[in-house]
Amino acid sequence: MDLKDIREKIDIVDNQIKELYLKRLELVKKVAQYKKENNLPILSSDREKKVIDNLCKGLNEENKNDIKFLYEVIMSYSKLKQHAILNPVNFIKKNLFNIVKSDGKFKSDLKICCQGTEGAYSTISAKKMFKNPKIIFKPTFKSVINSVQCGECDFGVLPIENSTAGSVNEVYDLIYGSGLFINLASKISVNHCLAGIKGSTIKDIKKVYSHQQALNQCKNYIETHGFIPVENANTAMAAEFVFNTNDKSYAAISSEQACGIYGLEILDKNIQDAQHNYTRFIAVGKENLYTENDDKASLIVKLENRKNSLFNFMCIIAEYGYNITKLESRPIKGSDYEYNFYFDIEAKFADGRFKDMLEDMASYCKELIYLGGYREI
Repeated sequence: MDLKDIREKIDIVDNQIKELYLKRLELVKKVAQYKKENNLPILSSDREKKVIDNLCKGLNEENKNDIKFLYEVIMSYSKLKQHAILNPVNFIKKNLFNIVKSDGKFKSDLKICCQGTEGAYSTISAKKMFKNPKIIFKPTFKSVINSVQCGECDFGVLPIENSTAGSVNEVYDLIYGSGLFINLASKISVNHCLAGIKGSTIKDIKKVYSHQQALNQCKNYIETHGFIPVENANTAMAAEFVFNTNDKSYAAISSEQACGIYGLEILDKNIQDAQHNYTRFIAVGKENLYTENDDKASLIVKLENRKNSLFNFMCIIAEYGYNITKLESRPIKGSDYEYNFYFDIEAKFADGRFKDMLEDMASYCKELIYLGGYREI
C-alpha cells in the first residue's frame, strides 16, 4: 500500500469521524438544555471518568493513552458548548463593548502623563505615539493611572514589558481594576549609558542608580565591574539624582538623552546585556477607543481553579483561529494560589468573529476584562 492509498483511507475515516462528532455535539447541546431547565451544574467529573474508563476497557496501555487524550479534548470542548448555552452573556450589562471610534481622539497637543522626569524612556515613547504631546510627569506608575482616571491628562504612557527583563509586573497589577483601556502601543530600542558627574571615571564608580528594570537589563555589566546596584524610581530620575549628589562614586544607568539633560558625563554606552533590547510601552485612556487599523487586543481573565480550565479557555481562541502573542499570569491579591491571566491576541475588533469569541470567553470565565483593541506604532 503506497502513501496515496493510505491517505485516501484516512480521508474516509475522517469523514466518518466528522459525521459522528457532529451528532455527538447535537446531543451535547440537548444535555446542556436539560441541565439548564433542571438547574444542574455543567461539570460532572464522575461522569467523565466513567465514560473514559468504559472506552478504555480491553485496550493496551498505548491505546488507552490515545483515547484518554482524545476524549479529554472532546469533553473540554463539549463543556465550552454547554457554557455558551447555560451562561449567555449580556454585553451591554457587562459593559465589555462600550466602544468609541477614535476619530479625532488622537489629535495633537494632548496632555500625556509619564512616570519620572524629562529624558525618561516613556517620554521618548510618548513622542512616538502622539503628535506634539504636552507631557506631565508623575513620580509613580500609580500616580500616572490616577492622573488619567481623574481627567487631569488625556492618556498615560507606561512600560509594560522588556525583551530582556520581562514584564513590568507593577503595571499589570495597576491596570487590573483601573477601568482604563489600552489605546496605543509602541516598541522602542533601549540603549543604556553609564554616566557620572563631570570629571568622574569608571574607576571612581561604586554605586549605580536606576529603575529596577534597567538594573536587571544591565546585570552582567554591573556584576563584572563590581558596582552596587541601587533601585531608583526612574532612569531619568536616577540621572537627576546623581547630578544633584555631585559624588564621583555614584553613576546613573539612563538614556543618552537624560544624561545630556542633566549634564552628566557618559562613561560607557550600550551597557545592556542584550544589544537587541526593546521596551514596549502602552498608552492608556478612559475610553475604549478603536480604529480600523487596530490589530491587537488585550484581556484579563479570571478562571475557575480546576483541572484544564486554562486549556479549555485557550481552546476557544484556537477554535476561532487567532494567535496568542503573550500570556502572563499574576497572583490575585488576597487569594491563595489564584491567578489572573493576561492575554495579548492578534485580532481586529472590527472582525465580527472576534466579538463572537469574546462572548464565548465571557460565558466560560469567572471574570473577563476587555482592555481594548489597539495598534503598535
